[in-house]
Amino acid sequence: MIQAFTKLVAIAGMTGLSIVATQVLSATAASAEDMYGAIATSDDTGAWGYAYNYPTRAQAEAAALQECGEAGC
Repeated sequence: MIQAFTKLVAIAGMTGLSIVATQVLSATAASAEDMYGAIATSDDTGAWGYAYNYPTRAQAEAAALQECGEAGC
């Protein structure tokens, strides 16, 4: 009886740990896919700029262009 209870507790613990691990990994993946980055370069002068962790592609591109600072980026 005690061995059966011990196995049951061990299985329940592993199941709980698996659920927690899945939730943590899912939350990390979900937040990572919602962020954007961009790189802007100028062929004329070699200037460049970058941006990352922006919520939209347009915001990331605008920030990279501003960082580059050249009209030809």
